[in-house]
Amino acid sequence: MNVITISRRYRKDRALGVHLREAHSGYRGIRVIPEPLGLIYAATLDAHGQVVGDPALLESNVAVVDLGHHTVDVAVLRRMVPVPTGLATYHLGTARPLQQISGQLSAAFERELSLYEADQAVRAQALLVAGQPRPLPREWDRPLLQNGEAIVARLVEAWGSGAQFETILIGRGGAELAPLVTAIQRRFTHARPVEQPQTAIARGYARLARRLGAAQ
Repeated sequence: MNVITISRRYRKDRALGVHLREAHSGYRGIRVIPEPLGLIYAATLDAHGQVVGDPALLESNVAVVDLGHHTVDVAVLRRMVPVPTGLATYHLGTARPLQQISGQLSAAFERELSLYEADQAVRAQALLVAGQPRPLPREWDRPLLQNGEAIVARLVEAWGSGAQFETILIGRGGAELAPLVTAIQRRFTHARPVEQPQTAIARGYARLARRLGAAQ
């Protein structure tokens, strides 16, 4: 294989582009792929890069929502081809609501929590205190619910009802936080998280690489 494929997120990084070209001068070029597309590759390709997914994903209009730590990235695909006008990034990642929840839990349980500990508490909806799981205080999820509402507002602004899509795939770490997924599904009933959402984009890229490698 003599083409390097990189995420759209890094396409404006001139230093990275120069480094890649210098380090891999024998390659024909660099192919840039919008990062959220890793979700649909994870859903439609197997570990060998073969197409095994739902035909509806392959033949229709599909949207993907990448609920990342700092940003929410979205993409629209028509028959597996990204629609340029359907790519967008919103600065509504999980970092801010998790920071707010971390502060609330630190005050409630009188101990400092890292962002990672807050994230784990949210996923388990409990916090280990002195070795015992303790339920989270009332309205602990308010920052996530507000974040979910903000995300949905941007999606509605971009997509309307979303009825033009056969399905909407949700991935990345935010897809493992129930309040965010619930907020999206309340407005878009055909939205669903992909399998193992936190690693889905990396998994999808790996499967795509095998498919492109086999085609060379």
